[in-house]
Amino acid sequence: MAGKDMRVTQLERLEVAAAAPEQAAATYQRNFGFRIRKAGPGEAIIEVGEAEIRLHAAGSEREGLTALRLAADDLDRLIDILRRGGIEPAASTDDDGSRAIKIPLHFTGNVPLTIIERKS
Repeated sequence: MAGKDMRVTQLERLEVAAAAPEQAAATYQRNFGFRIRKAGPGEAIIEVGEAEIRLHAAGSEREGLTALRLAADDLDRLIDILRRGGIEPAASTDDDGSRAIKIPLHFTGNVPLTIIERKS
């Protein structure tokens, strides 16, 4: 979809549980040119264009994708589309105060999905 039909406009953030977050971040930087914004014991944040990958120690959870955050220009329109498709999103507020919605886990394969509103 493109133009006025675009519903989700941007990937904002991936959250990933990794056995060795700092080592993973160094690998992404060295091999793909990603910029490390933050690295510390058990965590790292790397930038991929305007998006970020937040790596944290897996601990007792399984390794892999633990959360996904997307952005939409018109959250009300997206909510209407989701409801017509049988999905009732939960209203939320993102860390930065932006309006957001959360999609029920049974629609996302148990990966938390948050969609924030970004005005362009």
